[in-house]
Amino acid sequence: MSITQLQHSLEMITQELTAVYKFAPNTSPEAYGRAEKMLKSGHFTFTDDEIDDFLPPALRKNKPTSGT
Repeated sequence: MSITQLQHSLEMITQELTAVYKFAPNTSPEAYGRAEKMLKSGHFTFTDDEIDDFLPPALRKNKPTSGT
């Protein structure tokens, strides 16, 4: 590849990376440390309530009672 082609490729990769970072969650060192600690201690699963937060109401395990 020529220098011009390499420069163009680098520019395209940089633009794609910038777009990915734009939508990535902002992670603080504290949040990273908490996540690392939980993963190292074997907490690889979600609670039922955490799973319910991702699901539509009809599929939730802990469905809200009527009137709430």
